[in-house]
Amino acid sequence: INILEPAEGKKEELERTFKAALGTKDAHLHWYGKKNSKEGRKVGHITVNGDSISEAISKAEEIRNSIK
Repeated sequence: INILEPAEGKKEELERTFKAALGTKDAHLHWYGKKNSKEGRKVGHITVNGDSISEAISKAEEIRNSIK
């Protein structure tokens, strides 16, 4: 799951993303540490592991749905 820089004044979106990733077993947050990124630029990603591809996809969809 790619993490994009939110619009100015929407930084709480990043907090929701972090909480969703860190609260999911086998999900790993990769933050690039970019400073002053422009809106819409990729600033990190989340990888998800599972016992099967379908399990990993299901976990990723749960994370994605919780941050929409």
